[in-house]
Amino acid sequence: MFRAIPHLILLLLLGGWFSISLFACKSTSPSEPKLPTLPSLTDPIPYARLGQGKLLFERIGPTNNNYQGLYVLDIANSRASSSINGTTETPSLSPDGQKIIYAQSIPGGGIEWETFVANIDGSSPQNISGIVGRDIYPSWSTNSLAVLFFVDSTVDGAVRLYRQSPVATPSNRVEITKFNPPRIPLGSASVSPTERLVLISHGESIVEIHTMNMNGTDPKLLVSNSTAGKSLYSPVWSRDGQKIAYIAAYQDANGQYNSLDIMLMSVDGSNQVVLAAPQASGRGYGGQGELSLSWSPDGSKIVFNRPEGDLVSHLYLINADGSGLVQVTSAAGVADRNVSWAN
Repeated sequence: MFRAIPHLILLLLLGGWFSISLFACKSTSPSEPKLPTLPSLTDPIPYARLGQGKLLFERIGPTNNNYQGLYVLDIANSRASSSINGTTETPSLSPDGQKIIYAQSIPGGGIEWETFVANIDGSSPQNISGIVGRDIYPSWSTNSLAVLFFVDSTVDGAVRLYRQSPVATPSNRVEITKFNPPRIPLGSASVSPTERLVLISHGESIVEIHTMNMNGTDPKLLVSNSTAGKSLYSPVWSRDGQKIAYIAAYQDANGQYNSLDIMLMSVDGSNQVVLAAPQASGRGYGGQGELSLSWSPDGSKIVFNRPEGDLVSHLYLINADGSGLVQVTSAAGVADRNVSWAN
């Protein structure tokens, strides 16, 4: 069944780092087993509160309903539609709202994943990587003209961050930086308007949020956490590049969520502010897609997902000043996550 096998694989992949040599696959589009059709979204979405742009998120259906894929909320037209069907890794909308970037397994690839770019409706997927290894954590530059993604190498075990144009055979691919185990990245690189990166990484039981220039120079540590039961997720630049938001999640010894802190800080890590501290509960599917946030195109709001029971999560909206918390999605038994907001 699709439910059991892909999610087990997803948890194994996200929970470990592998060093198995594979031959590169030249697939030009992702391939999935035949999947259930994504059902129409019937949640009463508060479009007026959202305001503008397009909102992408992943939904994993109830355990007895056996579906998984991406949905897009067209806020201006108060319309929801399905997009890509199947398991994807940290999907993200281009800032201009036209394309989606994501990582996905390839036919016969085992742990081989590639980075794909598709139209917002999921059509015309194009493999833009072709690098041996497992592609993870893709993201966009602020002008939608460049993409970034990590590759967990099956050759030397290092994890490299690349930048290139969002096309199949780029002439401008460059390696930005490299992580050597035990230091590994834990999520997508967010890009500021001045092309400064904010990243999250893990090593020696310490999770860190840090920034660097687009060429890997001038790294600066912003947040370091070694507290048991506390995890950090999804650092993202504000639209004006003046703030960084992220999520701190708290779990008990059994892995059950207790609460979240939606955090805001200055670009040097100072002025740490808790915008909201909602209660949370249950277990999730795991991985860095488990919890995520995204800024609205005008920078006035933040959307994030909140765990609400075992394998259940919904989207919430909060103003950038911490006011106006409101629920966005509400379907019973689903896990909504991997959220991305664009024009």
